[in-house]
Amino acid sequence: MDFDKIDKVKLLEIIPKISERSEGKDITLYVVGGTALTLLDLKDASKDIDFIVNRKDWDFTNEILNNLSEEYSIRIDRFFNGWMVGYWLPDDFRDKTLKLIKTDSLKIESLGLTDLLITKLIASRILDKPDIDSIVQNYIDLVQIETSDRLSEYTFNNPQEGREKKQFIQNFILEYFKKRKEKR
Repeated sequence: MDFDKIDKVKLLEIIPKISERSEGKDITLYVVGGTALTLLDLKDASKDIDFIVNRKDWDFTNEILNNLSEEYSIRIDRFFNGWMVGYWLPDDFRDKTLKLIKTDSLKIESLGLTDLLITKLIASRILDKPDIDSIVQNYIDLVQIETSDRLSEYTFNNPQEGREKKQFIQNFILEYFKKRKEKR
């Protein structure tokens, strides 16, 4: 299946469909990655839709998202209860989310900006560089210590890989803030 980019207009067309099909069941979905950045106006469009789905909603929501994926010819990725590929988000990620959309039965929340930055840095894909730059440039108030402290709360399946990723991210943050100080 060949997928088109999904801009904010398309996201705001698709998201209410989830609510319509939820049969009145209360659902909270957490947007991550390019989806979150698109809804936060930090990116023009995403290649897919990325949701974290709570354990209690997993089976019910999967059917809705599969149907929407087929109907709109888009890719909708789902992450189970805070499990990302190879690591877990901190237990309190839900407490730090940004509230974006609320209908009668659906809440759409974004990972907090620090968590969005960290997840993009963990992925460390070349395609994520503009996303990382957008977060850092638009939210300069992300404090170096806050990001480093938050990173310590991430759990990796592979401890060695986790140490390497954490070191990479800490180095990135140190270099970024060092360059920023030099520019002043």
